[in-house]
Amino acid sequence: TPHPSELRSATFSHKGRRLGVAPFPHPCSTPLGDLAMIRISLAALLFSTPAFAADMSVFVRNHRQQDVAVELFGRDSGNVWPGNDKVFRIRPQAKKSVPISCDNGEHICWGAWVVGNDKLSAGVGPDNDQPCDTCCFICVEHSTETVDLAQ
Repeated sequence: TPHPSELRSATFSHKGRRLGVAPFPHPCSTPLGDLAMIRISLAALLFSTPAFAADMSVFVRNHRQQDVAVELFGRDSGNVWPGNDKVFRIRPQAKKSVPISCDNGEHICWGAWVVGNDKLSAGVGPDNDQPCDTCCFICVEHSTETVDLAQ
């Protein structure tokens, strides 16, 4: 039985005639208590919140004497940057900062190759199919990952 302070009442009427007053529990009163309901609500929100997009940068330094093409591949998501059959082209001896938007915590690997000769490749290669232990990183909001393409 609810405590009298937890009851509110409603007046019911029909065609101007008062039919009666009925008490009902206050909407914030529960058998579990307010703190338990807050905890349940927060847990539900936590488990229903999708991963959020994170904006980060990839800083590429091309130490080679040839133009290099670079693509980034999301390991689990299948995302590709820049996508749509395009590549980031880095001129010889140039540096380029590439902004990307990725899922926070996403594993991303890079593939690079000499423009015009994808047999000379590094990282996971142009088709994301080469083994590589040192060419992957994790997407972290407002961070910068550096890729050095050596001669």
